[in-house]
Amino acid sequence: MVARVVDNTGDPLTRPLMVTAAAPPTATPATSSPDVPAHQGVTAAVRITAPRDTPPGEHRVTVTVGDEPTEVPVTVTETCTEPEVYASSFPTGFGPERAVDGDIACQGC
Repeated sequence: MVARVVDNTGDPLTRPLMVTAAAPPTATPATSSPDVPAHQGVTAAVRITAPRDTPPGEHRVTVTVGDEPTEVPVTVTETCTEPEVYASSFPTGFGPERAVDGDIACQGC
C-alpha cells in the first residue's frame, strides 16, 4: 500500500503518518513522519501482511495523515499471492506486470 502526502503550502512541512490495522493484518512501518517540500508530494510505502491462517475476506486498515484518518479496505484471498513488481504509476496498458515477462530481448517495449 502507498500513502501519498501532499504539501499545498509555500513552506516545507513534516506530517505524521500512522497506519493501523485490526488484527490479524499488520502494517510495517506503522508510523513515519515524511518531510514534504513546499508545493510537492511524497509517497510512503507501507507493507500490509496477514498470517497464513487469516480467514479470507475484507479487513480494514486506517491511514492517518496528520489528524485526518481514511479507512482503506484490504482483501485477504484464499491463496497468498504477492505481485512480482509494483509501480506507483504507469501508462494504460503498460502495467508493472509487463516488466517481469522473461523476455530479456525486450520485444514490444
